[in-house]
Amino acid sequence: MKIMDLDENKLTQILLMAPILANNENHQQIKTAMKEYRITPGNSLEIEFAKDLFGLTTDEIIIKWYDGNFDITGLFFKSN
Repeated sequence: MKIMDLDENKLTQILLMAPILANNENHQQIKTAMKEYRITPGNSLEIEFAKDLFGLTTDEIIIKWYDGNFDITGLFFKSN
């Protein structure tokens, strides 16, 4: 499941910078800016996810990142 391979810190950084990127590039919508975001070796998986988040449908994201499993809430919300 690709979602488990993401570095949460890198992904958070990318998502926090998305509005700034959009503004700097004079985009009206973040999804437009994300299409142009360049993938680099150090954060390629996280950028790929962010681009998909703004560019794919919900079903496409579930299939690609969650192996098509539409009921995995327990994976993220386990009680410790």
